[in-house]
Amino acid sequence: MKLSIHFGDFEPSRSFQQDVSDLIRNAVERFGSRVRSVNISLRDINGPKGGVDKQCRCVVHLKRMSPIVIDDSDESYRSLVNRVAERVAYRLNQKIDRVQKGRRSRQSRGNENDSEFPMQPVADHPDTVAAPIARVSHAGVYDAYETR
Repeated sequence: MKLSIHFGDFEPSRSFQQDVSDLIRNAVERFGSRVRSVNISLRDINGPKGGVDKQCRCVVHLKRMSPIVIDDSDESYRSLVNRVAERVAYRLNQKIDRVQKGRRSRQSRGNENDSEFPMQPVADHPDTVAAPIARVSHAGVYDAYETR
């Protein structure tokens, strides 16, 4: 995995550079084989004026998947980098779980015995079964069945 860190208009200390590198490497090390590169850009928007003006942009390039982009701002660089590292780990985990879940469901579709949506008898009509036609929406989880 390639890691590049760009500091805008300020010169960070060696210890801060090492801390940023360690935090990001620790956040992505579990997914190392899937991560191609990580680009981090830190900058101070307002200069010496102060306030919530430290900005971080982290782009994680993955193998055979779209990149993850995280933008965040804070008053201090250390808390900003800590939060971005946590968000990177969370988003990577979320994205890779989603991809693996999709692969598992595609593999089980071919086998009727392992069906995620089994046929269910209709309570009022024992000779009729209901086949699922829908399962999940973004608003919530629901089940919809079509009777046969």
